[in-house]
Amino acid sequence: MDKGFVDGIKALSAEFARKYAEHLVDYEALTVAVYVQPFFRMMGYDTSNPKDVRPEFTADGSGGSSKVDFALMHDGKPSILVECKSVGDSLEGSSGQLFYYFTSTDVKFGVMTEGLKWLFYSDIDKTNKMDERPFFVLDMLDVSDEDIETLWMFTKDGFDVDTTKEMARRTKTVCKIDRVWDEILGAVPPDELVAIARGKVYSGRQTQAAVQEWDPQLLERWPMALARLASRMDTPSAADGLASPDSRFSQNELAMFKKVQSLLEDVVVPERLSMHRKHGSKVVLRVDDTQAYRVCEFMETNGTFWLQVGLTKNPYPDVGPTVNGFDAYTDDLKEVARQFV
Repeated sequence: MDKGFVDGIKALSAEFARKYAEHLVDYEALTVAVYVQPFFRMMGYDTSNPKDVRPEFTADGSGGSSKVDFALMHDGKPSILVECKSVGDSLEGSSGQLFYYFTSTDVKFGVMTEGLKWLFYSDIDKTNKMDERPFFVLDMLDVSDEDIETLWMFTKDGFDVDTTKEMARRTKTVCKIDRVWDEILGAVPPDELVAIARGKVYSGRQTQAAVQEWDPQLLERWPMALARLASRMDTPSAADGLASPDSRFSQNELAMFKKVQSLLEDVVVPERLSMHRKHGSKVVLRVDDTQAYRVCEFMETNGTFWLQVGLTKNPYPDVGPTVNGFDAYTDDLKEVARQFV
């Protein structure tokens, strides 16, 4: 990956931000012209050459009506299928059509986009069946160096199906492992762990009476055990729910974070949620500290709280002068969070 690509993506991100701020793009064809095709060209694909980009690609090979918006080509064969929406449209629950296209071909990568958000899918869980969750989410208004490194693997020059598939598999595996550890080390330990602990503190028969006697005591001491573990690791307690020890958040941002934690506590344990500075005054909240598992974004300006749920590009709703305004979006927050647990 050369520096020109890094600089090019960052420049394109700034260009997209300027265009988005003008609010001139409001339908799919214009989204493709303003955002999607320039993105393809930055990735090294010649949008005027059908050897690189095939619009309205017949996914099932029958010549029928099952067409995907774009196929990115390598060596004369489709390698990445791309389905587009109009900028601002939600991408949540919109992958069904791409799922069908994916199973109709030998392609290993599918992408959903509304021009600014790009969701990358593969078939990690089951061969030739597109995963329900993306393994990589790119926000062109907030591109990190890590994002650019991942993105390079989908460029015309950087793409290798086996290498890129292995990267996708590794990313998904890491997310699964992190989720398991977070569940084990969550606010309430899993029953299996409690049973192991009970067997160590009580050597008698593991009867229902033993469960009733010992489990409440074990659960009562669990938070203290987590605190000791965090202290030994010289990191903040998991209960803090912060992205890193050097994160800087205002009291209002912390209040918003804790409010969302409380609204979602019957869907996801609070310790699996983390907050990250996006840019400026915006903060993003994720599940399992995973970039693809974005639940919401929030910010506070001039004493007013704002909330954006999921991946929608709609303007941030003004929820009022206190975090209690978040209550009206409880169902929406839960609907998004359930996708990641």
